[in-house]
Amino acid sequence: MAFRDKYFGLPGDIPNATSFWGKDAATCNSNPGTATTPGTCNGNGDGVIPWNNSGTAGDTKEMHRFWQQLALAGLIEGDYTGVAGPGGNGVTVTPGTNSPVSKLTNAGWGFGGNNCGVATSGFYNCASEKYGHYFTIGSYTVSNTPLSRVFKPEEAWNIDVKLDDGLPVLGKIMPRYHDLNTLCTTATSNMDTAAEYNLDDSTIRCALYFVRQF
Repeated sequence: MAFRDKYFGLPGDIPNATSFWGKDAATCNSNPGTATTPGTCNGNGDGVIPWNNSGTAGDTKEMHRFWQQLALAGLIEGDYTGVAGPGGNGVTVTPGTNSPVSKLTNAGWGFGGNNCGVATSGFYNCASEKYGHYFTIGSYTVSNTPLSRVFKPEEAWNIDVKLDDGLPVLGKIMPRYHDLNTLCTTATSNMDTAAEYNLDDSTIRCALYFVRQF
């Protein structure tokens, strides 16, 4: 919100970013502005910072410029490339390089918007644009965003109950529903709104999504 108040747009999406920080000549030659290091790229100014897995490593994406421009504005710590990391597509997040790391071991932060990230079957209670702009925290692998398991169900529940409603399939904090993450909760489907966190399981089972944040 501090970024929006100062620059009249969202980090990664503002169409005049290069007028503040120069342009990254390697990845956005078509943008106006003087090439600088590190430089950045303009967004399209449509008010959405989409999760986008098209393209390849090194592609510039608003979802990666999001972190870079927050740092360039002095609003978060770190130095971020603003481009997709190495891997199979343009969504690749490498915490510490193009997104912040977490205090959790082998975990980091991801960001996206406009959908749930991948097929809706992999997420709880997901419909088109339902998640809005969201943050993820989880472990990560090459060619993906941080969404693999890092929390025990009780740990995820503790965060959810303190900051939201304590319900995994409702509210603004939800675990991922996919693969072994399904054991994070008692849900029988990704639309099981009566589900609870699987507090009897002490195994690391959960990655978290913080949805509809702005």
